[in-house]
Amino acid sequence: MRRRSVAIISSILILLCILYIGAIAVPVLSESMIMESPLFILYEYQLSEEYGLPISLNSSATFQYRAPPPPKGFSLDYMEISIPVSILSSLKISCKGGIIKQRITTEVLTYRIYNSPEFVLSNIGSDWVNVTITVKVHYVDKTWIPVKDMHAEVSVPSPPIPFESKNASLTLEIPAFMPLRFKAIYDPNGRNILSSKVQAELSPDEIVISPRTVTLRFDNLPFGTYSIDFEKAEPMPCSVLYRNGETLRYEIDPGRTQIIPISAPPEGWRFSHAEVIIATVSLVNSQASGNITVEAPLLDEVANIENVIIVRFVRAKYMLRALVVYSDRFKITNGLNVPVIVYVIPFMYKAVGDWSPMGLSVSVGNNDLEGATYAFLEVMTYGAPIEKVVIPGNREVTSYYDTQIPWISNLLVSCEPDHVLIQLADGNSTLSGSFSFAIRWQSISFSVTDANGEPLQSGKLVLLADGQVMATSDISYGEAVVTPYKPALYKAEVIYHGVKVFNGFLSIPLAKHYDLKAKVYNMKIRVVGKRGQSLMGAVINVTGFDSNITLSAIADENGSAVFRQLPAGTYVIKATYKGVSTTKQVTLNENVDLELKLDVFFDVIGVAFRMNQTIVAIAILAAVLLTIGILLKRRNGSSSIVLS
Repeated sequence: MRRRSVAIISSILILLCILYIGAIAVPVLSESMIMESPLFILYEYQLSEEYGLPISLNSSATFQYRAPPPPKGFSLDYMEISIPVSILSSLKISCKGGIIKQRITTEVLTYRIYNSPEFVLSNIGSDWVNVTITVKVHYVDKTWIPVKDMHAEVSVPSPPIPFESKNASLTLEIPAFMPLRFKAIYDPNGRNILSSKVQAELSPDEIVISPRTVTLRFDNLPFGTYSIDFEKAEPMPCSVLYRNGETLRYEIDPGRTQIIPISAPPEGWRFSHAEVIIATVSLVNSQASGNITVEAPLLDEVANIENVIIVRFVRAKYMLRALVVYSDRFKITNGLNVPVIVYVIPFMYKAVGDWSPMGLSVSVGNNDLEGATYAFLEVMTYGAPIEKVVIPGNREVTSYYDTQIPWISNLLVSCEPDHVLIQLADGNSTLSGSFSFAIRWQSISFSVTDANGEPLQSGKLVLLADGQVMATSDISYGEAVVTPYKPALYKAEVIYHGVKVFNGFLSIPLAKHYDLKAKVYNMKIRVVGKRGQSLMGAVINVTGFDSNITLSAIADENGSAVFRQLPAGTYVIKATYKGVSTTKQVTLNENVDLELKLDVFFDVIGVAFRMNQTIVAIAILAAVLLTIGILLKRRNGSSSIVLS
């Protein structure tokens, strides 16, 4: 009995010597944001070739033509087939799976075929047809170029043999909804081709300029790398009504400079551009010398014509310049020795129309066109096919491109697959009323995962444009499908348990599928006692500060519990074991493996003993044992207690 009591005391004393184990520190978590704002421009490098094809067809015979394969890196954009109007009643054109549009002139009808590399001509008349038709084939290398730090570079290679520079053109376009405009474009020789000085050195057809679209033809421009600088600008609407304001007339004397101010447009309208015509006439024996300069931040030289006219016995020389100026203030200096006449026609614009899942509806009232000499309605969808265009009077014009339709007062109509331009006013002719555009919007699927690549079990996906919610979808097992119905720079958000766990922009153009990784993480919690022992059965509660999450779990045999797919944020964690508890606050922005240490030394028969309680219990037990030893000493007459 004595030896057993002494052994118990010895074990307890040894245990007290090795009792204390330091606490494990919780790692500090850093926050990482998933946020990107991509800006892009559209790069379209086009090659074209033209053929004359002799056709000889008997009645009911057919002729089939297939476009040559596109050069490497290019795809077929469209074909144009021009047929003399005189034989239109004898020929019918068709294609398989493609879209046919037409342009009408007095002498030639031109068909444009999209989405098909071939066409068939059929002789539907009773007589032989012998004619030469013209076929023009357009190939395109189309891609989206990212803009970084308001800068981009594009490579324009020499056209592949046997194409020549005259076959090549390049269009750089900033989508209307992008908050950008061109500031400067430097060619491989370092010249800013947007400057009026460089434009004066080139033919007006070689470069066509607007704040958001620049088209280059390479008759005199070099191939190579072009460097582009951008500046911030207000986004433009994708359904817009343009009209002219009051025409201004100025006469500038020789050697004088005139600043041309353009008054602010009426309420609800915004300034677009000014179309400027400069003209002068001088007798040949006193012809003009010098030049005229126009200074503006951005302008486009449209025409520069000089010629001599003869009026019986007198010869005179006239000069005509036409420009588009994209500024509401610009300066003209007359460096000639004769006066010049300047006409300024300002244009304004405003957003019109209502976008819907079915397409676009636009109403243009008579008051919108009152006093307008020129007015246009423009619609741009950037890849979403415009399948049907109906103008006032319930007349469909979908099949026409770049043509004047006689039954709408010779107003221009251009219906391309994703771009429509309709002229609403030209002199005394106007077209007002309701316009409708049936548009095939593309559905987009999303795979939404947490930080570990596991499907997000629930939540909501939201697409916003211009700060407004355009489409939403519930997330089910990581999948969501939405159909946006407006051309825009879309912002995507994922809401999970009331927390925004993804916030970013969709790349342009919209793809059919996106993978989104949400800021959703796992939290593993292990509960241990003072000796590092696992506390199986501990109750762990997790409560979110930023979310509506309140969760609870029971620790397993390792003292652990895993809480999966928690949104990023701040959480309060409470662990309780047999009346002993602790609380900790954690910021979650990555997967966390956390250990909580409770003040539990050991537990007996369902009671957990803290450190101070254990020391008291040991002291009491030692006193009891010491008392027992004294009693034994007295009983046995021993002089000492031997520990062994």
